[in-house]
Amino acid sequence: MKRLLTAAVLCTVLILGSVWSVRAVDNTARTASGNAKLTLIVSNYTALLSYILSGNVFYMIAIPCAVSNVLGNYIGAGFAIKNGAKIIRPVMICVVTVLIVKIVLGK
Repeated sequence: MKRLLTAAVLCTVLILGSVWSVRAVDNTARTASGNAKLTLIVSNYTALLSYILSGNVFYMIAIPCAVSNVLGNYIGAGFAIKNGAKIIRPVMICVVTVLIVKIVLGK
């Protein structure tokens, strides 16, 4: 039950945050997306720096993961541009559904 409540709260926060960033600040979706990306970059690099300084980074694992992440993003962006919403939307719905089921079931 606690996991279900956590998933519901997370979904609500994400939805309300998305709506607020577009409507309340009177931004376009593109501007809101750019602002979100800037916020994510800052928080990710801050976290990375704190992990490096505390010595909690396993470079033998981190470097191949980072390279794979960049390649996957490059290939995925090309796929999205080439095929558009007809492929991307069903894939995203499937992935989000699987993640929600995983969170609810706790596996």
